[in-house]
Amino acid sequence: MTLKPHTRLIIMGTPGFILPTLHRMISEKIPDGEAQFDLVAVYTRAPKPTGRGLEMLYSPVHQAALELQKTYRLPFEIVTPETFKNPEAIKKFQSFKPDLVLVGAYGLVLPPEVINGTVMGCINLHASLLPKYRGASPIQRAILDGEKETGLTIMKMDEGLDTGLILKQKAITITPNMTTQALCTALSKMAPDLLMETLRENPKGQKQDESKATYAKKITKAEAQIDWNKESDIISRQIRAFSPVPGAFTFVKDPKGRYLRIKIYNVNVSEQKSSPKQHGVVLDNMNRLIVGCKNGALEITDLQIEGRKRMSGEEFSRGNFLQPGDKLLNAAVVLKELNTRPNKKKINLDFKILRLLAAVLKSKPDTVHSPTNRPTYQVKGRSK
Repeated sequence: MTLKPHTRLIIMGTPGFILPTLHRMISEKIPDGEAQFDLVAVYTRAPKPTGRGLEMLYSPVHQAALELQKTYRLPFEIVTPETFKNPEAIKKFQSFKPDLVLVGAYGLVLPPEVINGTVMGCINLHASLLPKYRGASPIQRAILDGEKETGLTIMKMDEGLDTGLILKQKAITITPNMTTQALCTALSKMAPDLLMETLRENPKGQKQDESKATYAKKITKAEAQIDWNKESDIISRQIRAFSPVPGAFTFVKDPKGRYLRIKIYNVNVSEQKSSPKQHGVVLDNMNRLIVGCKNGALEITDLQIEGRKRMSGEEFSRGNFLQPGDKLLNAAVVLKELNTRPNKKKINLDFKILRLLAAVLKSKPDTVHSPTNRPTYQVKGRSK
């Protein structure tokens, strides 16, 4: 794996994690001023229609690649295969004749034809200290588990799931209020220098210790629901791990009887105490929002109510309806309340919340209520 001028490079990624590396690679020069890399292709997940207008949503990597093409007139191609399980996708990859492939949070499984189809191999930027936290969600799982430290691994890919040779690693401290977004940003900024050191040093690599391997499974919406009966430290880690996506959430009933979802993005552990009857209860709403939990309370510092802008806890407490004694609810309580309401009584409820309730409780949307005995929902101007 020896670097040479004009190394033919493919970069694969979808979220913003690999963007600092992408920018570094296109600007990297050798001592005489020649380009170290020739970027021939950027692979990212295909855009998807979103929202009521079904506008196409491009990944952060796709957007950055389009901007690079426009600004610097770089001739690389943007490729968005749905899968590599067809001969056309493999043939397309092989047509670029890459010397090196860099992968960071791409999201598609790479077949042997891709992993073994380059001169220098496929190099993965993995956001953990392998062999810990192999898999899709290493940053979130490290925060959820209360780890004090994680890091970045530069790994030569093989056909297993994050099982390749470790080329280089660097650790980073997980600070007490660090969210997934903050930790991801810190790791992504570490990546370009660590990667270039690795490529220039050309290490042989070290096998992973399988006895120490752990797996970071994909995050689900159900995991993001807050259980206020748990300890403050556990809830704090949950909120920070799921910030900003998918967003740890709870429900509240407003003065009009509508159920609204609140996403919470960060908290501080409060010195205020709570009794068992105050789990999930608003304890203080004077310039701060404090909610009780099992062994104390949490001050909510960053949140967003469904349909409104994201705001600080202080902003929320100045202009919103929650008062001391009000209770934050989980999906099961909301659903129980809906099922006990009279059929003719309309409930203002967004379809998204109904679907979310079903997903959290692992029910099908059409079984949330009996087809013959369910309340009428007034949803944004129409009945359901």
